[in-house]
Amino acid sequence: MRAPMILTALFLSLSSAAADGLAQAVPVAGNAWQIELADVTGDGSDELVYATYDGRVCAQRIDTNEVLWEYQTGSFPYDLAAADVTDDGRAEAFCASADGKLYAISADGALLWTHETVAPLYQVAVAHMDGGARVLTGGVTRDLICLAPDGRVQARVPHERVVRLIEAGDTDADGEDEVVMVSHLGDRWVYEGPDLQQSYFDNTMRPVSDGVEAARGIWRPYWMSLEDMDADGATEMLLGSGFYNANGIRAYDNDGALLWDRPAGFTFRDGTHYSHTELVGMDVLPAPGKEIVAINARRLFLLDGEGNELAVAAALPSFTDIEAQPGTPPVVWLASSPNGEDRVYRVTMSEGWVEDVEGLQWEGRMAEVTANLDRIYRQVLAYEGEAPDRGEQYMHFVSGGQPETPDKIRAHFGVIDFYRKQFPYDNQRFAMSINMMEPETVPGFTDRYAGNPRAVPGEELPKLLAETCEADGIPFVAGIGHSSTPWITLQTAEAILEACPNTLVAFATYEDEQDVETLAHYLEDFWIPLMDLCRQYGKQAIMVEKAAWWITTPAVERFKPIFDGGYADVMVPSVEDSNSRSPELNLSGRVALYMSGGAQRWVARTISDELCWNRYFEWEFPQSGHPFLRRQLSQAALGASLFRWNIPTHTYPPELQFAAKSPEDMILHPFGEETIGIIGHLLGKGLLVPPKPDELLNVSPRVIAMEEPAPEFYAEAHNGHGHREFAWSDAQAASPLEGVACHWGMAPTREHYIGSYLMGQQRHYGNFVPSAPWGFPLIAPEYALGQGLVPRECDWRTDGVVFHHDGEALTGAEAREEVLADFASAAETLPFRLEGDAFMQANRLGEGRVRIILIDPGFLDPADRDVTLHVPDEVATLVDLLSGEPIGLENGSARLIVPAGAFRLLEARTATADGD
Repeated sequence: MRAPMILTALFLSLSSAAADGLAQAVPVAGNAWQIELADVTGDGSDELVYATYDGRVCAQRIDTNEVLWEYQTGSFPYDLAAADVTDDGRAEAFCASADGKLYAISADGALLWTHETVAPLYQVAVAHMDGGARVLTGGVTRDLICLAPDGRVQARVPHERVVRLIEAGDTDADGEDEVVMVSHLGDRWVYEGPDLQQSYFDNTMRPVSDGVEAARGIWRPYWMSLEDMDADGATEMLLGSGFYNANGIRAYDNDGALLWDRPAGFTFRDGTHYSHTELVGMDVLPAPGKEIVAINARRLFLLDGEGNELAVAAALPSFTDIEAQPGTPPVVWLASSPNGEDRVYRVTMSEGWVEDVEGLQWEGRMAEVTANLDRIYRQVLAYEGEAPDRGEQYMHFVSGGQPETPDKIRAHFGVIDFYRKQFPYDNQRFAMSINMMEPETVPGFTDRYAGNPRAVPGEELPKLLAETCEADGIPFVAGIGHSSTPWITLQTAEAILEACPNTLVAFATYEDEQDVETLAHYLEDFWIPLMDLCRQYGKQAIMVEKAAWWITTPAVERFKPIFDGGYADVMVPSVEDSNSRSPELNLSGRVALYMSGGAQRWVARTISDELCWNRYFEWEFPQSGHPFLRRQLSQAALGASLFRWNIPTHTYPPELQFAAKSPEDMILHPFGEETIGIIGHLLGKGLLVPPKPDELLNVSPRVIAMEEPAPEFYAEAHNGHGHREFAWSDAQAASPLEGVACHWGMAPTREHYIGSYLMGQQRHYGNFVPSAPWGFPLIAPEYALGQGLVPRECDWRTDGVVFHHDGEALTGAEAREEVLADFASAAETLPFRLEGDAFMQANRLGEGRVRIILIDPGFLDPADRDVTLHVPDEVATLVDLLSGEPIGLENGSARLIVPAGAFRLLEARTATADGD
């Protein structure tokens, strides 16, 4: 979009800078999520200070891009500040980290001190008050903490809610900074002096009547900036919100009065709507007062001082942080995309910036990943093999919502036809998902969804579906419950089964993570009877669950009848892994049910907002399909044969986005090209063959048995998006399954956490592609031992809090070495083994052939992985299926590179198979 003509004249009067190079990609030493500008050398010019996904804090020259120093914190950086607090003319850096530490780093890159808490710190700010500098920090433990320049605690103010935002500024024009703190629900406090004397409190951000959160009465702030917008000496407060408030913006005066509100915010339909608005005030135009420069995902906005949009550019990369560099012309710095790239962006706000931002292309690591995926795509298309006849069809759910009229339902049919044409393979089908609700609450249940404007009377739903999906032959899944609440009655469900015998694939329920009694009421009084109906009519029932649900709920004795195999032909496990800190546990639980015979099929599901670990941040806009591709591939390699795509996979050409269009104009979205565009052809050509349980060759011979979960672990494993209070005991810290609650998102895993040493996970997030160096470990309900292919012998039982072993109760730390030794020893019996950091699964494929997939496990930190594959003696040849090249074996081993953000497909063949 071009800046309006009036802006063109203003820009030209501001600077005569040429348009070329106004938006520049700047190489940095990692994936920079936080950026600051500060003079660390004392030469009078600012340097770029940034903190990376892997925990490095770096200082870099702006003119030469020379990295002056880096300090490794070892933990994800939630926030970064840089300021001279020692009055020596050189800025120190302060990093608030997911390990609960505030790191103070000298101007030379040396650690000065740390302040340690027991849970992640979310914010850090520097205030100048009482004649000196003070450092403020806070986070999950709900304390606002004031520290002297040497790290001594000068004040601590406890709060009832998470300390989400902290900023310092002169709010009353008295020449000294005040400290403004805002909770994750929008309560605001103002403090004065280093002893943090409260001068102001309000909760005027609640209640609200706009946006998705209106029913809850919450306006959630994700960003705060204190700016003197009108040059009166006192700062105003600018706030940016996220998806649940339409990415809105608000401005408050220093006395707490709302100056203006942009409740409509910014609405996107390109896969970046799970984001939040960040904004700074700066002089961009000659007009009086400051303008606002804002980012949201991949968009850079110029707004006037009242939040009105003046210009916007939509880039290929996206941005996690923004920093203003005043000057003539002014410059904004934008932090890296949340996908592993190694660039930040420098935008000079002169005429032509919009075009230059929109012209940015991937460089560095992301250019490498994109090239890897493009090469694989071309190789897959060129492959001429055929899929084996497995007697089943793989199904993709590619479109959906809550369409409540015939026209709205039929609007999805063109999408199904589009995918049928894209992937004309006999072994694949494409379906839509339809959430359906009746207007009245189902008797016996409390319905928080009552009054939904798209509800359809129960007697009308079967007719609606029969006249559309059934008449046109469009397969569909019917979503009929959420949060242990049914949306339709069993009578309506049976009527739908009768009306749609050919096209109804399954019913689905979502996110049922309530307490045992609430869940039991739902399962026993609604879901089990529904599964009985599904069996009667030959349909299935999909359970889409999150957090650590699939290792806890099946282990509850009361729910055993659902998961012990009695409903294996009906019950289909799936996940909602957004806001999950432990997806590797959920994955292990689903594979265990598949191996034990508890389920015959399961779903590989990916969703846009799974790049999220709690509801305090919205950074779910990677602008690349590589994380979603590898997640789906790893699950298919473990046996998933149904695929749910809740990410953008189809779209329209840019020139048609705001014009009349039809399904014939549809194209694959860039995410779609890099995800379903690859997997659809892999499945169709038989390169990717989801294995049956007895074909999985790289599952550990050992198993961890989940006993009836301890109540405290069950509660922690099901705590969802947020926590109302933070408590942390020594027993929880020592648990073999520590850190699964939402407030541990991005925290480093402790060495005794099962996911750390059995699945190679270093942080409580993003563990969707576990490396599993000892073979993929199963976490199975205790009653499943000996069922199907789950080993009968088990030395390791846990209730989620301790291991029970040889009559003793052992903490995770006490058991770690013996558990590790047991799994490592058992791995020696596996026919195929891998050394190195990569996901590997080997699957039997006919006589004398084994299909092997190797996947880069770096969900948001992709990298080339140097690995060594060990194969059994009977393997005569090893072939790269995509390139067709043989891979040399030396003493039964092959050294390989798994490309960044991608995968390799190999086939091991015996001499007999080669002869065939």
